[in-house]
Amino acid sequence: MWETRLGDRTEFVYLLAWPDEKTMRHAWEQFRANEEWKGISPMLDTATLSEKSRIEY
Repeated sequence: MWETRLGDRTEFVYLLAWPDEKTMRHAWEQFRANEEWKGISPMLDTATLSEKSRIEY
């Protein structure tokens, strides 16, 4: 993970490695289908950095 600052915005970047494309696609499908993530994801579009820092995954 690394952190990038653009003005007053901070972004965190995570790099993921997969043994192959099939495994990657399956893992992302499961992640996007997760009910908890479905509830969190829309909040991230409009949340401030302070609000995002309090979201527990």
